Amino acid sequence: RNVCVIDGSRSDAGQPTQHVVQGAEGARLDGFTLRGGVGDGGGLLAQGVTMSIWNCIFRDNRASRFGGGLLAVGGADVT
Repeated sequence: RNVCVIDGSRSDAGQPTQHVVQGAEGARLDGFTLRGGVGDGGGLLAQGVTMSIWNCIFRDNRASRFGGGLLAVGGADVT
């Protein structure tokens, strides 16, 4: 399970990305491991969207202030 890994640790010109995934309206994220993000919402940033997450692992993400794994802001509804 969760054999598909999205690794943001070297995805931005060899440097860690701010957000491994950015949420989208109506999206369903299912069966991924998200790792290596370094911004607020390092694993997933959901801004003002309604989306769902199923069978996912958030690993080795970090943030300077908020939501190393996941940050939902602006009225986002994440289930």
